[in-house]
Amino acid sequence: MLDDLQYEKAVEEYMEIAAILEVPAARGFLGVDVVQPHRMPETEQDIDNLVHAGIFDHPKIHYLAPCRSWTRNAYNLFTYTLCGVNATGIGTFGDGHINTQDQYDIIRGNPNACEYVEDVYNAYGVDYGYGIRIGTGSTGESFEDTKMDARIQHGDGAGQMRYFADRDGILSWNGGTRKWTCKLQRYFTNHSGGSISVAEIGLCEWFDKGMNVIVARDVLGAPIAVAEHELIRVNFTQESVAFPS
Repeated sequence: MLDDLQYEKAVEEYMEIAAILEVPAARGFLGVDVVQPHRMPETEQDIDNLVHAGIFDHPKIHYLAPCRSWTRNAYNLFTYTLCGVNATGIGTFGDGHINTQDQYDIIRGNPNACEYVEDVYNAYGVDYGYGIRIGTGSTGESFEDTKMDARIQHGDGAGQMRYFADRDGILSWNGGTRKWTCKLQRYFTNHSGGSISVAEIGLCEWFDKGMNVIVARDVLGAPIAVAEHELIRVNFTQESVAFPS
């Protein structure tokens, strides 16, 4: 097992690689400070007053170390929230299962806030503003992207394509690599009377109260021409981080 210095060096290298690849990466630090106030606080306001007075500027004991204890719950929550899939069941908590186990040893499916996780990408037929979306824009990807560059509208008019429903995510576990993969699919047809060049693909997540946000946008290496009366399928496959053994 790595000591704290080795662990932190490995995390630094990982974060540098993640920054180069522009993929999300998380890290954490655990800090503990001990002080001895002249008068013990009794209220929240007392605590705030001590903090504002700088009592923690010179603690009696100061501990800081990299956080290295993300749990299976955290990995599972990250995986099925980002992939937009439901829990695999509540029979077993462990390898090959996506669910949560609470502090009372009860295995549960999705947390209440995500009762229908699979719906975050599974837009119905017609374009409801989320799920897999297509466009003709060729502006390069940016971390600050919040919408498609030039989204193709749903319909049969000029420059439009019909949006079919997003399919349920196809979830699979690989015990060798210790990773989950989830394949999302959506189909589109061209009845516009002419060819349409698809140049960008977006993945938009649905939240409550009609809020939809782009979580991924990619510009194709070269636009793909979709002639009239042709069908296009878009696959968006996500792979989780490797689960610890």
